[in-house]
Amino acid sequence: MRKLKTKEKKKEEFDIVKHREQAMLNAQRILEKEDDFKLFAAIIKNSDSMPMPVVTSTAAILASITSASFIKDKNKKAKAENTIRIQATKYLHEIAGELLPNANTHIFMLLLELNEIISDYTEAESKLGTALEELALKHDYDAAKELLLTKTNFLVKPIKEVLGYEPAFTGKPKEKAQDCLNWLSKTMVRMLKYNSPVIIHETLYNSLDSNLEKTLNEINNNFSFTKDAIRLFKDETILLKELVTRVKLIKGWLKKLEVENKAISPLEYKKDLSHLKNTLTRIISFFTIIYNLLNYGEEEGESKLNFV
Repeated sequence: MRKLKTKEKKKEEFDIVKHREQAMLNAQRILEKEDDFKLFAAIIKNSDSMPMPVVTSTAAILASITSASFIKDKNKKAKAENTIRIQATKYLHEIAGELLPNANTHIFMLLLELNEIISDYTEAESKLGTALEELALKHDYDAAKELLLTKTNFLVKPIKEVLGYEPAFTGKPKEKAQDCLNWLSKTMVRMLKYNSPVIIHETLYNSLDSNLEKTLNEINNNFSFTKDAIRLFKDETILLKELVTRVKLIKGWLKKLEVENKAISPLEYKKDLSHLKNTLTRIISFFTIIYNLLNYGEEEGESKLNFV
C-alpha cells in the first residue's frame, strides 16, 4: 500500500508540472501581444523576487487560464478566454509602471550608454561585446544596444554626423578613453548579477529620462565654457554635458546601490562597488581632459569637474 501511494503521489506531481506548462502555452496564445506574455512569463519565473500582490494576481490569471482550458463548449471557451485576455492585459499594463528596476539596472544602462558613446566619440575600442560574448550574453548586449539607438540622442547617428566633423583623439586623451572602456567592460560584467530579474524597458527609460533631466538642470550652471568653445564646438559642449550628467546621476545612486546589492551578494558587493567607483574616477579624469581641450585647446587647464 505504501508503494502504491508513492506512485500516485509522483503521478500527481507530474500532472501539476504538465498542467502548468500547458497553461503557459495557453497564456502565450491568449495574451496575443509578445511583450505582455514576456512580462507575464518573467513574473512567473521570478516570483520569489516579486511583490506578493503581483505574484498572487499573476497566479490567479494562470489558474483562470487553466480552468478555461477545460471548458468543452467552444463558444463558452472563447468567451472565457477573451475575458481573461482583457483583464490580464489591463492588469499587466497597470503593474508595468510599478515594477521599477533597481538602482543597479539604472546604473548598468547608464554605463552602457557611456561605453557606447565614448567608443564612438574617440574611436577607442569597446571591450564589452567581447566580454559578454565570453559569457554567452552577446545577444543581450546587441538587443540593449538596439534599444539605446532609439532612446539616446547621441547614439541615433554616429558622433561625427551629430557634430558635423570627426573628433580626433590621439596621445594621452586616446589612451585615457581606452582605459575607461577597459574598466567599463569589467565593471559591467561584475554588475550583471545585480540587475532586476524583470525589466520593463519603457518603465526603465522613462525613469532614466526623468532623472537625467533633473540632474542636467542641477549641474548645467556649473559648466563654464569659453566663448570660443561655444562658437566652435557647441554640439560637443552639449555632448560633454550629457556625458557628465550620466556620471553625476550614477554617483547619486551609489548609496541605494550599496544597500540593494548587499542584499543580493553580501560577499561580493563591496569589491564590485569599489570597482565601479574606480571606473567612475577614470571617466571623470577623461572628461576633465575633454573639458579643457574644448575651452583652451590643452589637456590641462582651469576647467574642473569638482561638482560631479
